[in-house]
Amino acid sequence: KDSMLYIPHSKTLLSTIFITLAYLILMKASFLLTFPPENISLIWLLSGFLLATLVLTSFRTWPALILSVGVGSLLLEFIVTDRPASMILFFLIANLTEAILGALVFIKFSGGKKVLETLKSLPFLLYFAFFGSATSAFIGAWNLQLHIPTVNFWTVYRIWFASTGF
Repeated sequence: KDSMLYIPHSKTLLSTIFITLAYLILMKASFLLTFPPENISLIWLLSGFLLATLVLTSFRTWPALILSVGVGSLLLEFIVTDRPASMILFFLIANLTEAILGALVFIKFSGGKKVLETLKSLPFLLYFAFFGSATSAFIGAWNLQLHIPTVNFWTVYRIWFASTGF
């Protein structure tokens, strides 16, 4: 129990695989909602999914979940898109930052995960999801402008924020 390395049980491993598959299906569906010229999805379905998953699971499972989702996400994006590797990596960082930051802030200031048992916690979750979405939108807009200098940072920021935040 005091070990620094957590080895998941088969139930946790199966849950991680299921969550990763669901994440990748939502990612593929979100790609279908991507339109030029910014090429940002109008609704990024994974944001809320990963945030809720992290809030509702044990901290001990987070590294396995994040690693699994991250690797799967990178592989899918390499297969489906023709984006440069650095762009794909920064998009992944933006997406993971949003979920991790939102979940950490929510859990820290809500007094624990159990507050999701009532509807009173919904506004609270949405409020803290805002911080993750704002950070993710900044990283994503910066990344896109870095790779495509003609893209307007604030236009991309607004689209990204709206697609992940609400």
